[in-house]
Amino acid sequence: VGCARPGAKAPAGYDVHHRSVLLGGADVWERAKAAIDAWEMFSMGWVNLDVDGPPTPGGLAVVQARLGPFRLSNPCRVIECYDTASHFGFIYGTLAGHAMKGEERFSVHLTQEGVRYEILAYSRPASVLARLGRPIVRSLQYQFGTQSMAAMRNAVSQD
Repeated sequence: VGCARPGAKAPAGYDVHHRSVLLGGADVWERAKAAIDAWEMFSMGWVNLDVDGPPTPGGLAVVQARLGPFRLSNPCRVIECYDTASHFGFIYGTLAGHAMKGEERFSVHLTQEGVRYEILAYSRPASVLARLGRPIVRSLQYQFGTQSMAAMRNAVSQD
């Protein structure tokens, strides 16, 4: 617990998935924070999310992925939340029943260049099926990251 904290090192034997994107200037900071609180980074056609509200420590989230005829339910628990003048987000860890074992951080940062959205995940297969399908799982993680970046850009854009 805590391997996805800022400054922490990747645990041995875990794959690292790290992505970030510039969302815009400082004017999108409040919209970016609201998007994190609304779990907007999960707004994509093949993912459903079951949550009771904004991320809070101890809160549960079930990420449901649709892969063709298959439905995968992946339970997680929020470990920590961040809310400072320049860093906002949360970390969740996987629970029993999740296809993977690890942690993932979703955050926005206010920097001199503007507001940057970041995903950092450490994971390894939690089941034999996930181990056998590891290349497919890694591909899905990459696809999720790409679509999550697009979902956050969409969430902060002004209509």
